[in-house]
Amino acid sequence: MRTLSGSFISKLIVLASLMLININILFSQGLEDIITETYYITDLNDAKGAGSNHIPAGWVTYRVYVDMKPGYVLQSVYGSPGHELRLSTSTAFYNHPTYGSYIPNLVMDPVIDGGPLMLDSWIGVGAATQQKYGVLKEEDDTLNTVVNVSKPLMLQGEHMLAGIPLKKIDGLFKPLKGLPPRVTQIGIDSLLVALDKVKAPENGYVFSTENGGWGCLGGAAGPFPETNRVLIGQFTTNGDFYFEFNIQIGSAEHGVEQYVARNPLSGERLHPGLIISKQSLKSR
Repeated sequence: MRTLSGSFISKLIVLASLMLININILFSQGLEDIITETYYITDLNDAKGAGSNHIPAGWVTYRVYVDMKPGYVLQSVYGSPGHELRLSTSTAFYNHPTYGSYIPNLVMDPVIDGGPLMLDSWIGVGAATQQKYGVLKEEDDTLNTVVNVSKPLMLQGEHMLAGIPLKKIDGLFKPLKGLPPRVTQIGIDSLLVALDKVKAPENGYVFSTENGGWGCLGGAAGPFPETNRVLIGQFTTNGDFYFEFNIQIGSAEHGVEQYVARNPLSGERLHPGLIISKQSLKSR
C-alpha cells in the first residue's frame, strides 16, 4: 500500500486549516441588528416656547443604533462606488439654531435641559452630548434623567409610538470616567453643513455620497459591553424619513466585516436593516 509523503500530509494540514479559517469567516457575524428607535414625538406644548425654544408639533426624532456582538467595534458608516450612503427627508431636519450641531460631541451638557436641544439632528459613533452616550431608553435607568427647565416646559409628551416618555427616561448615559468616542467625518463636510441648517420644508433634504462617510479612529464600542449598541445618528423631521447605510465593524478575533444595504460584492454581507423608510417604520 502506498503511503503519503510527509510533505503531502503537511499540505493537507495547511489546506484544512485554510478551509477552517474560511468557514469561520463565512459564519462569523458580529452584526446582530440595526435598531431604529422612535425617541420622541413633539406635541402642542413643544410648539409654545418663545424664540428658538420651540419646535412644531408632529416632528419625530429617530435614533439609529448598530447592535454588535461583544468584542466588536464600529469602524465606519460609509458610501463607496456602488454603495450609496443616503439620508433624506421630504421636508427638513431639525437643529437648534443657537446650540445645535451636526456632531453630538459638540452638544453642550450644561444647556441640554433648555428647550428642544435634545432633539437635534446629527451623526455620531456613540455620543449624544459632549459627556454622555446615547442609549436605548429600554437600556437606560432613571438616574440623572434630564429635567427640562424651559418655560413652558418642553419634551413632556407621552405619545404612545415613542415609548417611554423622556421626562422619565432620557436615553442618556454618563460614564464614570472619560468621554464618549468622537466622530470623524471624511469627505462629507458640505453635506453636514447643510444638515445643520433648517431648510425650507418644500425643498426637502438629501445627504448622499458614494465617496465618504463617518467613523471612529480605533473603533467605537457601546457603553454596555454585554449588549454593545452604538448610536450612529439622531434625526428629527416631520417629513418622510429615509436612510440607506453601509457599515464596517471589526474585532481582533474575526477581523473586518462589511455590511451593505444593496448589491453585496465578494466578502460583503447584505443586511435589510440598513435601509429604513417611514413606511417600513410604520409597519413594525
